[in-house]
Amino acid sequence: MAGKTVNEALDLQSGFTRASFDSVVAQGAKLTEMTLKTANESLAPLQDQVKQAFSAAFSTPLPDHLSLRLKARPIIRPGLFAFARSNPVWHPSG
Repeated sequence: MAGKTVNEALDLQSGFTRASFDSVVAQGAKLTEMTLKTANESLAPLQDQVKQAFSAAFSTPLPDHLSLRLKARPIIRPGLFAFARSNPVWHPSG
């Protein structure tokens, strides 16, 4: 189709440009969707293996030399501490 005037030609051209742009955007969205779907499907086995590895690693207790031991410490009273300083043979365990 051809426009009979310059304004009609510009309107036709802008309509064509708008339609082409909309088509490119729609195809880009479809391409992005397909890319994400393919990536998720291809990484699913790897994700399963990573989940299994982490669950196995964190379900077993750490060895003693790597674990944090939280021990209850006795409260030291000022009088007891003074006695320990004045008596070098005194030991809290006995």
